[in-house]
Amino acid sequence: MDALAAAAANAQIDGDNLASYTAVVPTVREGNYTQIMRKDFVLADNLEVINEAGRKSEKAYQITKTGNELKRKIINKLLDIFKVNCAFA
Repeated sequence: MDALAAAAANAQIDGDNLASYTAVVPTVREGNYTQIMRKDFVLADNLEVINEAGRKSEKAYQITKTGNELKRKIINKLLDIFKVNCAFA
């Protein structure tokens, strides 16, 4: 966990040479996790040329619908993680 040093007096003489220094601790990655998700659908080739009622493109509709379903799953998972973390706080 990265933190700032406590506030303290830090007056220096102009032109002073650096005789000693504090070693810097590099940032360490605590974790690197990914979640790959997929939502499939199949459309007939002729659905893009058929004039359907209420839709210009069945493909665009299905992409939007499945994208929204994935967003809901991600939000649900994030809220679950938030609930667990809050329970231990």
